[in-house]
Amino acid sequence: MKPSHLFIILVWLLSLVTTVQAETSPMPTLNPTRLIAGESAAQQLQLDASGTQLQINYADGRTRLIDLDSGKETIQDAVTMSAAGITASAQAEQITLNTADFRQTAAPVRELLLNPLGTHLAAALTDNTFLLYNLQDEADPVTVQADASAMLFNASGDVLALDNPHLNQVILLETSGLSTVLPGQKPFAFSPDGQYLALANDETTLTLRRMEDVLAREEEVIWASLTGHYAKITDVAFAPDSTLIATASSDGTISLWDVERRQQTRVFMGHTAGINALAFSPDGLWLAAGDAAGTLGLWDVL
Repeated sequence: MKPSHLFIILVWLLSLVTTVQAETSPMPTLNPTRLIAGESAAQQLQLDASGTQLQINYADGRTRLIDLDSGKETIQDAVTMSAAGITASAQAEQITLNTADFRQTAAPVRELLLNPLGTHLAAALTDNTFLLYNLQDEADPVTVQADASAMLFNASGDVLALDNPHLNQVILLETSGLSTVLPGQKPFAFSPDGQYLALANDETTLTLRRMEDVLAREEEVIWASLTGHYAKITDVAFAPDSTLIATASSDGTISLWDVERRQQTRVFMGHTAGINALAFSPDGLWLAAGDAAGTLGLWDVL
């Protein structure tokens, strides 16, 4: 075969590959439905059950509440967390539940997290101690030492996830006292239906694990690996019905993934800075995203 003929065949094969990629890669959506200005990067986003109040947590401990209908905003300086009719707050070493003093800690509290049922409270202290309290008894809390920067309960409230970045690990602490260590790093998220745990495997790959495998201590079983970003994945969120996953990246994009098909379905591009935080609306119809410039974007998912 002549070299010229071989070159023509190679060009033809390359065109086929390019065509397949173009047909399978989702077209980007360029503009969010709404942009909200901010003064600093959000660390965490949370929407209330009505989808009308957006809570923004910052690294310095402040909480910003925005009424999306009226635009009214309030700022809370205390570390505050609410769930199941319980409000937990902390000032320095004092934890308060529904305005009543609860416990004194050995170091200042930098973050609180109630599980969805309001039965357990996790407290992160400034000395890298994590405390897990059972609010239904007076027992001493379960204590974990980790240089962690993120913690999250699953939907049923019986598993708390912590990252351990220096060892590239995620610690799963069960309220029963059992624990599991997985390779990975933040961000991580539990699916609302309790079936999956998503966590970053490296900077640009998201790993999906089935909780039945995790709780059976089958740490080596990985259900799916999702790769689609060109820079570090910074946050992940499941849709309320657990059928979609959203991933945010410091490349300024958001990707949507079909959980069952394990496939990228949409890409959102419109932020001018890397994205730090994501949250789905309770009905799953739109997505809130906070970027490093402090801007909040609201995106239509469907």
